[in-house]
Amino acid sequence: MAGAAAVEVAPTKTPTGVVATPTPMRVVTTTETAARVRLEADSASLRIQETMTVSIAVEGVVNLYGAELHLVFDQDLVQILDADDQLEGVQIAPGPSLARRSHFAAVNQVNNELGHVYYTVTLLKPALPLGGTVQLAAFELVGKAAGSARIEALSVDLVDEYAQAIPAGGEWIVIEVEE
Repeated sequence: MAGAAAVEVAPTKTPTGVVATPTPMRVVTTTETAARVRLEADSASLRIQETMTVSIAVEGVVNLYGAELHLVFDQDLVQILDADDQLEGVQIAPGPSLARRSHFAAVNQVNNELGHVYYTVTLLKPALPLGGTVQLAAFELVGKAAGSARIEALSVDLVDEYAQAIPAGGEWIVIEVEE
């Protein structure tokens, strides 16, 4: 992979005399491209009281094991529907990349009054890290009032299986809500 290098590390003795051989490290350089969190909608517009699916995907990721996302949306124009009526509050749904693997959503909260989504999820051992394009989650959006509703990934934190940060950036989309 361009921009990444393996570093050879010699075995060392610990204070107890055990020989420890560190795993080669992956060094990230500034030429490496960051993963990108994309919001993908069924359409660029919807009518009031109409619903559409919005997916949260991570593109160009390597060794993804956990994610923490904070999305914001215009709560006066759109609302997010509950994906799990068995739990209290409003939640979004795990994406197909996670649904097929053992995972744990530590935080899955939607605040329709303030226009915020908080989603923190991790894979569980023995699951292997994910790569490429990963569908993290999805939600059903309903039009509430006419206007241009912006949905934005305000903060994105991705980690590998060793809790090391994966460089990433977020995007935003605009959904036109029509009468």
